[in-house]
Amino acid sequence: DYGNVRGFEVTLMKPRTRYLSGNLTYTYSFARGKNSSPTADYITIWENNNVPTTEVFLDWDQRHTVAASVDFRTLDEQRFFGLPYTENLGLNVIAGYGSGMPWSPPAQDKDKWKWTNTERMPFTFSWDLVVDKGFRWNNMLTKVFLEARNLGLPQFYRIDDFPFLKIENRRNVVDIADEEWYALQVDNQGNRIYDADGRYDDPTVYSPPPVVRLGVGIQF
Repeated sequence: DYGNVRGFEVTLMKPRTRYLSGNLTYTYSFARGKNSSPTADYITIWENNNVPTTEVFLDWDQRHTVAASVDFRTLDEQRFFGLPYTENLGLNVIAGYGSGMPWSPPAQDKDKWKWTNTERMPFTFSWDLVVDKGFRWNNMLTKVFLEARNLGLPQFYRIDDFPFLKIENRRNVVDIADEEWYALQVDNQGNRIYDADGRYDDPTVYSPPPVVRLGVGIQF
């Protein structure tokens, strides 16, 4: 067995200037090989199927990933545009996008390896938001923070021509419970519904749900 990963990565970084800093990273890659597991050929032979004779996409093949972070922050004796009570105030946003990971549709013939990782799961996207305010007492800094993790896609809509922003609670698919179920289930119009959690509603196929926390931290 063998495999290879090829691609490139580009990172843009903005050093802190006054209030703002951030970075943006894009990765483009291919992962191909004979098998994704060192025991795959053994299982294939045990099932009386033919072993791969050419490269296939590996389980971790992901074509595009994007990661970005932006940080707005004031330090001691700094204020946002001179506004009072904005010293040691910060807003941090981290977002991540990934194109769909591969999965293998069911196959019945002895050359089932030809269908290995030929389909793609949906893309994944999430972002985190952290707001914090620091209060300095002598040499001790106390921070009150509000953080929201694993947020979904922002979506704009209108009511009576007035714009609103809604965060869509989109569940990222990270696995498929039953490939055959996922490939064959259709709705009343015959359209595939891509039910990743399977007939038993396995919740582990989805990324963690949104979490909101309020806390206090102390730095000495």
